[in-house]
Amino acid sequence: MALYPSSDFYLLLLTYYSLLYPEGIGNNGEGGADRIEGGEDDDFIDGGADNDDISGGAGVDFLLGGGGADTISGGAGNDILMGGEGNDTLYGGAGEDRLSGFGGSDVFVLSGGDANNIIYDYADGIDQFALELDSFTESTVADAFGALSIAQDGSSTTITYDGDLLATVYNVTNTDLTVDDFVEF
Repeated sequence: MALYPSSDFYLLLLTYYSLLYPEGIGNNGEGGADRIEGGEDDDFIDGGADNDDISGGAGVDFLLGGGGADTISGGAGNDILMGGEGNDTLYGGAGEDRLSGFGGSDVFVLSGGDANNIIYDYADGIDQFALELDSFTESTVADAFGALSIAQDGSSTTITYDGDLLATVYNVTNTDLTVDDFVEF
């Protein structure tokens, strides 16, 4: 039986970061469509309402999209990305990242060569995986999907490419994932 954080864990973590950094790290959205970039240090960024483009940069970042259809990129470091309500795109980048889309139809980007993305709330038939084809030797989603190794590991599913673990997806069986769950990024 795999243990993974619940939404209560994320709420506690968000409260902790909010108390530790009451004003964030100077990079928070106030409403509207914001483009927010973190720096080389550890960042806490809250996009707020509307459609935001958030990038954590280097460091261990906590990135929260909030409302709207957000695009959230972790960059280097072991990051935590939380989409919030809306149809979000989450791209962990380098490092072992934790991704949660929460509400909406979310897209989890997988790139060959990136470290493991731990995905907590993938909803089959609602959310999708996007393959960054530039990082694969295959030129189509169907061919790249065929080169993936998708295996069951307890209550989780692992997605591996060329020996590299790309993602661990909690509470999804490997037979649920088909080529229809994957799109091009």
